[in-house]
Amino acid sequence: LLVLISKGYSQPAATKKGLEQKTGEQVIAIRNVNVITMTSTGRVLMNATVLIIGNRIESINGTIPANAKIMEGKGKWLMPGLIDTHVHLPTDVFFGPKLPAQTPDFSFDTQDTMTPIVANGVTTVVDLNATMETFGQKKEIEKGYVIGPRIVLAALINGGSGQGRLANTAEEGRMLVRNAKVEGYDLIKVYSKLNVETYTAIVDEANKLGLKTVGHIPNAFQGKLEQAFVPHFGMVAHAEEFSKHSDSLTNEEAIRFAKLTKANDTWLSPTLTTMVWIAKQNRSLESIKNLNTLPYVHPLLQSKWLTANNYNTRNHSLF
Repeated sequence: LLVLISKGYSQPAATKKGLEQKTGEQVIAIRNVNVITMTSTGRVLMNATVLIIGNRIESINGTIPANAKIMEGKGKWLMPGLIDTHVHLPTDVFFGPKLPAQTPDFSFDTQDTMTPIVANGVTTVVDLNATMETFGQKKEIEKGYVIGPRIVLAALINGGSGQGRLANTAEEGRMLVRNAKVEGYDLIKVYSKLNVETYTAIVDEANKLGLKTVGHIPNAFQGKLEQAFVPHFGMVAHAEEFSKHSDSLTNEEAIRFAKLTKANDTWLSPTLTTMVWIAKQNRSLESIKNLNTLPYVHPLLQSKWLTANNYNTRNHSLF
């Protein structure tokens, strides 16, 4: 899987000395491939030759070493790997109370989960509610047991009561952030039931520890959305987080939200495609039944989507 095409895409050919220093690494040359450079000009390099040594793109349209494995790319396209910034990877399931040393009631084969992801060109995913099982999936990939994407792990922190990481004071929030850092998480995800004081403390503590904060805009900011955009709040996880703070749902409101986000250097993962698919399922399950990709979805998930689909049982007037 090719993750990155170098910024300087008219690179010089790799030197003989450089190649000699990389002995033992596989050398691959893809010929006659169309390269989507993803640069600001939108330039496409037609019928290019891309030289890869190990896991690095060494040159484009340079000399092909004698020891290179040749791959013919005629009529094909080469582009940087895609990043899905909002996923929830399926993990093992317990259907009842969990006992010590109990094995899961149902386990997903990690390769079955990851194959559709990489087959669609996604080479990095951000799991916004990662668990210990997600750590296990990540390690399987890193050790080469499974072919899959790089996984970025987010620890979810919410307020109120119930299960999971819950914080209702600033100190509780800071403690959970410190715990997540020690446990090896890459990001902190804030959720809807956090109060203002706790939310602000979580974002601040995460920044001190070198962690980005992403997630929902807590309900506590209703009527005072601007106050949610504190320094170092890194990404809003859904576009509908803004719609909850709008009475008009106009283009002007959308532009206001966009400017507010940009001014705070906050990113947005819109997940608008999710809303489109929810609307389709609300009206009919034919949109799922007719999917060409449905055979590649795990049978348990297929069954859930087609026989226990919560979106299809809701009031159709919602959409």
